[in-house]
Amino acid sequence: MVYVWHRVLAAIGAWMVVSGACASTEASDLLSERIRLSGVVRLQWSDTDGRQPRDGFETRLACLVANFQLDEQLSGRLMVEFASGDRAASAELFDAYVVWRPNARFSVSAGQQLMPIFYDGRERTPQLDALERAEVIGVYLQGVYGRGVFASYALEPRYQIQVGLWNSLTFRDPQLVGRGGQAAVMGSLNVHVDLNAYQLNIGGFAGRRPGFTSRDESNAPLNVPDAERWLWYVEQEWRTAGGLGLRWSYVRGRDRNPAGGVSNPRFLTPSDFQSNIVYVRYTLNPRHQLVARWEDFDPDLDRSGDSVRVLGLFYHHFPASGVRLTVAYEWQRGGNRQNRAYLAAQYQF
Repeated sequence: MVYVWHRVLAAIGAWMVVSGACASTEASDLLSERIRLSGVVRLQWSDTDGRQPRDGFETRLACLVANFQLDEQLSGRLMVEFASGDRAASAELFDAYVVWRPNARFSVSAGQQLMPIFYDGRERTPQLDALERAEVIGVYLQGVYGRGVFASYALEPRYQIQVGLWNSLTFRDPQLVGRGGQAAVMGSLNVHVDLNAYQLNIGGFAGRRPGFTSRDESNAPLNVPDAERWLWYVEQEWRTAGGLGLRWSYVRGRDRNPAGGVSNPRFLTPSDFQSNIVYVRYTLNPRHQLVARWEDFDPDLDRSGDSVRVLGLFYHHFPASGVRLTVAYEWQRGGNRQNRAYLAAQYQF
């Protein structure tokens, strides 16, 4: 009798192990269906004849991305950059948002995300035609990412309108010193037209840059008032069947330059600025691509002698899937800028 019970208990134990393993496998399969991991690593070398502290090799990108699909309507994205900070050795959260898409025409996206604006502000760094973003981004939209919510509606497949509500400061703005920062809000609007060979984006945002209290060089109280903060743009892109593409963005805005942050503000009043950004892209074949980018950026239209002009030439080679090798050179004029040479190796998985 004891022998029989041993047989029964052994059978029950075996069944529990097998069923547990099957359940674990099913859960693992379900998890893999809902979460897709990817990432990008870029090693970059640059040189300005030793006149910049960041000359030499650096890990420019080391991102890990998790895209998840909760159900047919809810999805999201998390991205952590592990080469952030001055030493490229800090982890920082970039993408952190969810998307609700009840049908093919309408969606709502909420969280920390790239804003639907002109090309250099809405495109992810690994996919940029150039290695780095345009100069106007580094001055008035530092960090690029916004914190807020926007809705997108397709009037028909070729026409789309996007309306958003955001924290008025991008997440690396020098004035943004606390979690969430000051609760000033700005609204955005973008209209996108896609006619295959021709694309148009037109829109902008408007809000207020919050004021703050600081101290001047003599330690006297310094009250910096809030300022109007707006930007509008027109972006047009033409593509040919022969692999040639042309993109032109005109950006015009008004803001207080946030340089110096709240501890040492260099600008106390807002100024008008504008930028013209032109890309010429020629794809010889799937493995070879040439890109030229020209930017004429004036950070203050009322002040002379501070314009920055940059011409960059980029050769991208794609030897294998997910691999991009780049040789580039930028000629920079104005703002005590130096010419810069680049070599970069990027791998996306």
